[in-house]
Amino acid sequence: MKKVVVIGGYGNIGLGVTRQLLKEGYEVTVVTRHIESENPVPGTKRIQADRKDRDSFKSVIKNEKCDYAIDFACYTLEDAQLDYEAFGDIKQILAVSSGAVYGPLYGCEIPIQEYMRKQPEWGYGMPEKVIQLPSFAPQ
Repeated sequence: MKKVVVIGGYGNIGLGVTRQLLKEGYEVTVVTRHIESENPVPGTKRIQADRKDRDSFKSVIKNEKCDYAIDFACYTLEDAQLDYEAFGDIKQILAVSSGAVYGPLYGCEIPIQEYMRKQPEWGYGMPEKVIQLPSFAPQ
């Protein structure tokens, strides 16, 4: 069975993805800052970690041997670097961000690609500082 770790797997978008992963037969571990008394998605393993405590976060993640990771709480370059350090030799890490950074989408832009022009219209999609990353546009 393939194992996936989902950071933010009980959040707004993560909840649906976590449920679907279980339906698809994955063994799912959800990393969350707070563990409620009742598991929101029975069948998932829950571990508590806060990425603001970098050393503790890395320690917790390194103990979870997994094939894949999905991060719904990767907001900064530092968060991405922490994922890279924590997950080590993982097959694939998927960082999920908000489409709000791209501004209004009218259907013809779906699926959203990383090389698309960013034109956020409200605060949620606007980064605190601009981070220049390499382009992943198809050649």
